[in-house]
Amino acid sequence: METADANFSFFALGGLDELTETRLKDLKVDAHGEPIRKRQQHRKSRHGCPNCKRRKVKCDETQPSCLNCKKRGIECNLPKTTAKPRGRSVEKNLNFPDFQEASLQWPLRPWTRTSTGEHTSNIGDVSDDSPAHTPGSTIPGNVELILRRTPAERELIRHFEMFTSRFLALSPTIWYSEVLTAGLHEDYLMSAVMLVAATHINHQLPKDDPGRRPVLYHFLNALSGLRNALTEPITGSRLDAIISCSILLIHHSWSCIDVTLDNQKDIASLFTESFSLFHGLKDCVMAGYAQHILSTTAWHKTFAHSPRTTLTEYIRIHKPRDCDFLQKVSHSMLCGLKTYDSACSSADNMNALSRLSLVLHAIKLAYPDIEGSGVADDIYRFLLTWPPFCTKGFMDQVKENNPASLLILLYYYAAIVSVFSGKLWWMRDRALLMYTKLRGMLEGRCEECTGPAIALCGDIGAKMMSSSCI
Repeated sequence: METADANFSFFALGGLDELTETRLKDLKVDAHGEPIRKRQQHRKSRHGCPNCKRRKVKCDETQPSCLNCKKRGIECNLPKTTAKPRGRSVEKNLNFPDFQEASLQWPLRPWTRTSTGEHTSNIGDVSDDSPAHTPGSTIPGNVELILRRTPAERELIRHFEMFTSRFLALSPTIWYSEVLTAGLHEDYLMSAVMLVAATHINHQLPKDDPGRRPVLYHFLNALSGLRNALTEPITGSRLDAIISCSILLIHHSWSCIDVTLDNQKDIASLFTESFSLFHGLKDCVMAGYAQHILSTTAWHKTFAHSPRTTLTEYIRIHKPRDCDFLQKVSHSMLCGLKTYDSACSSADNMNALSRLSLVLHAIKLAYPDIEGSGVADDIYRFLLTWPPFCTKGFMDQVKENNPASLLILLYYYAAIVSVFSGKLWWMRDRALLMYTKLRGMLEGRCEECTGPAIALCGDIGAKMMSSSCI
């Protein structure tokens, strides 16, 4: 079986016809995909130091000496009292704990894993899944690297460290330690960090809320920087940053949906757009020149961990409570929504269903306490990585609306909806949209085919569908 083509086409912005040029202008990028940098607007303050006012430059108002004066080696006469920042804080709006003054102030002491680790949810043993259990510092107390950021950027970085990093895939600890530290030295990676932090904040807010954070600028900077990094000689630190940025962009692509239930965009496009970048990442990581470098990266232990092995052992130990479930799922390969088309039982469909059945079985066994099962992280990781490893033949059958292929997608998105975990906030909206669209397309044609997916969602799927405003 031929797997889906792996390439970096996601990084290209296409040809330069008239339509493309118009889109580039709308996206504020040039013909090479580089962001057209625009001076960022700042609220004027009357509390800057006299030196900065005289030179007509922005003062960061840092006590006892602002950064501009410190760099020039002159005395700073900054007033000792400064105005409190205006505007509402996102943390007050979102009810995040212990975060009242973090939007404008970064702690000057290093954050350690001991202090931050206590916030992490108890979701099973992750010692084999993350390198973050090895000794070492996380964010260094480098004042200049932090203070060169705008207050809005520092707010996003802080939000990522304290909150967003706990709700991302693959590892519960690597994001606020190794990745955030690397981001202090790689601007494009920090742009990806701020992009996902802003996306996380926006996910909690209504679409018309004035407190929503802009994301396009960070997205373009991250994408442009990633493309440039791919042209440089690969080193351990560069590969670390490339992997981290790519996975963050994958999170964003999952959460970024601009269609509704009434939109006519085909299922295949909606399915593939959430993981197109994964193929480029796979090419980069699996390339022969990068294999020996991968062992030196922070991601090495994470990639070495096999969720398939963990889930297989979990299923072996825990006896199935519903022996008929997988038999009902397999029925769709023969029935094909009562079409009885031989193409439904193709090798590509059987491969996709075989891999998906593993996580479906694990979810059924762990439900309703998935977080306490000890394999929650493996379930989430498997759900993230299942689509990119589908074969090219399966993708083609999805494009052809093969009944069994569409049913497999229905089971896949039903699995995500059924988990209903904050750890999958970035997958939830797209999964619900796809589940609803697929269920509308397939329901009523064969209840025996669609029944397992609907049963897997249960009340959770019904409540989300009724309350969703997608």
